[in-house]
Amino acid sequence: MGKARVIGTCALAGMLAACGTSPPSSTATGTFHGTITLWAFPGTPTPHHPNGFGWYKAMIAAFEKMHPGVKIQLTEIPWSEGTVKLETAVAAGDYPDVAPGGGTLPQFIQDGVIEPINPYLGHYASQLYPRVVKAATFHGKMYYWPSVQTATVLYLNKTYFAERHVPLPRNGMWTWNEFVHDLQRLTFVQKNGQKVYGFGVNLQPGNSLSYGILLSDGAHLLNSSLTQYTFDGPQAVSGVEKLTSLVQKYHVAPKSIASDSAKTVWENFLQGKYAVTAYYADFLNKKSIAAKSAQIPFPYAVANYPIGALGHPITIGDIAGYTVYKQSNPSQLRMSMLFAKFLSDPAEWPAAIQRKYMSIGGGAYPVGPQDAAIQAQYFRNADYDEVLHNNLRFFQLNPPLTPAWPKLQKALDAQLQLIVLGQESPQQGLSQVKRQMAGIIK
Repeated sequence: MGKARVIGTCALAGMLAACGTSPPSSTATGTFHGTITLWAFPGTPTPHHPNGFGWYKAMIAAFEKMHPGVKIQLTEIPWSEGTVKLETAVAAGDYPDVAPGGGTLPQFIQDGVIEPINPYLGHYASQLYPRVVKAATFHGKMYYWPSVQTATVLYLNKTYFAERHVPLPRNGMWTWNEFVHDLQRLTFVQKNGQKVYGFGVNLQPGNSLSYGILLSDGAHLLNSSLTQYTFDGPQAVSGVEKLTSLVQKYHVAPKSIASDSAKTVWENFLQGKYAVTAYYADFLNKKSIAAKSAQIPFPYAVANYPIGALGHPITIGDIAGYTVYKQSNPSQLRMSMLFAKFLSDPAEWPAAIQRKYMSIGGGAYPVGPQDAAIQAQYFRNADYDEVLHNNLRFFQLNPPLTPAWPKLQKALDAQLQLIVLGQESPQQGLSQVKRQMAGIIK
């Protein structure tokens, strides 16, 4: 499980918590003796822990050693069922003490079952990038301990680029016109009759892999206060038109992207059916277990999304972390906060865990400068330095911390599928989404 963390300003932290107080430390003496429950999704698989929970078990053992009398009870939940399990647990009032944050977090906050971390934050907020603090903030309070930033990038089949005499985008940057021109040259029929498309991307509802194109002309899905749906103006229409044109006008992407799953799109890329695809930045550390397990059968490079009218690329990413659920026992609550911060802050990890797990991670961006310095000790890919730099410069959070997001994304993605297939115009589709959002987002 590759991790990363960082540093912002105490001024920003000041609106969230008192900068003068001390943050919890995993080595602090606590009065709680008992069990803390942790629900967790699988992370990076290792030879000894192929199910992906090896890092958690190592962290639990280390924390329990630091805190005699404290027992961490781990419940392993699969990605496919995790959200439903958490929703069911919250509805039944039988939720864990600590769990990863997710798309349902804003609703849980509104339901009053998530503890704000501000009373335990102290100066730690100054060790986080300002946008990380902002991402974890809802109505002026922080509700999770940020642990890692993830993002999407474009993966390029270098073999096809070489065969078709298409230069790789310099420093991973290309304009929209360059992007289209290159994809046209990368769309061809092989000698064995197999059609190769320049581009493939997943458009399934709940997936944001196409948003780097949708937002490239400067549109925003929501206003800055997350209270108004704004993806319906000229910039939004032009972004949707760009995505649609790849299928309907330039024929560099197949219509099947409207229905193919993320797994199918990625497998098509691995099988040489696409020259370029959008996916998560899991494989940027080519020595990582994630990169090795993917077994990409050809040389590859990464690039940013194409630059539109906005003037720079857009990176769609998420900031993950650990939340603490409502508790009535103050000493148990503090111990839960200690544990959640321990999971999130690699500066607190034992050196052996840092060495073993940070070196095999990939595609995980730090949440602060301190994290960045620790991560740099274990892996770096100089070939991608500029791409990574631009990923972080032009990062846009998805999902935003608002209860309306799941419904908005479902409505938007469903319309995108129809638009790409030519069953609706961009204007019609976006108008439909706006009507659906009326009453949900004022």
